[in-house]
Amino acid sequence: MHVAFTVRSGSQEFCAVIRSILAQMITSASVAALDALFKQVTAVWAEAHLTDDEASELYAAIQLRRPKGRGHPSLIPPSRPFPPPIGPFSQPRRHQCSPDRAASIFRRRCCASSGAMPPALASRFTESERALLAIIVQEIRKRGHCARPIGALAGLAGISRTSAKRALRIAERMELIEVTRRPRPGQKNLPNIVTIRSQEWQLWIEKGSRSTGGKEASPTNRIPPRKEARSSSRHFVESKPARICPPNRPQTHPEPNRTEWRRR
Repeated sequence: MHVAFTVRSGSQEFCAVIRSILAQMITSASVAALDALFKQVTAVWAEAHLTDDEASELYAAIQLRRPKGRGHPSLIPPSRPFPPPIGPFSQPRRHQCSPDRAASIFRRRCCASSGAMPPALASRFTESERALLAIIVQEIRKRGHCARPIGALAGLAGISRTSAKRALRIAERMELIEVTRRPRPGQKNLPNIVTIRSQEWQLWIEKGSRSTGGKEASPTNRIPPRKEARSSSRHFVESKPARICPPNRPQTHPEPNRTEWRRR
């Protein structure tokens, strides 16, 4: 859209004519032509034919003509509806909430107290963070690395996604773990791969997973309990027949007479 001017360029009359013509064009223009008028006002202002205040007034007039909720510039015509979102990001992520809060708290405490980390390292993390790192240690013992999504790790540990992300971020900053990110342009990213980087932690895991040999010993109990011993001895005494000497039989070893022995 171009306008032909017959007034001398650079004069005040020229600037006033331009301002009045642009104002009339903005008032009578359609909504689709407002973008072109916006660009034309900018070009005239760049050539110093309009002052800053005059350009601001014209911009405000254009903005008043626009439909509500529409800014400048618009790449989609107002008559064309916005297309519905398509792809993996079409639906927003739902807020993660535990169906059983008491079970989640119990699971978090059990994971945090499982001893998956050395005490010197575990003292630097909170209970929620230790629970998540314990789940990662379980996955590393099974598969050599952890490739579960962050939501699954948080659910197994009984914590929220925010706490799980914070635990991974702190452990990575302390150089205890190594996180390999797998982005995919235009698609959902693949789950990150987490491996343990700390030698102290690796030795702790190897020592904890190694089982020692041995078996339960059950030696023969050769000494009966005291109560059984008493009952058995009582039974033995009762079962032994008493030795009774006949009344007319003299004693084999008569008792010596102590008075005679003293006289001798």
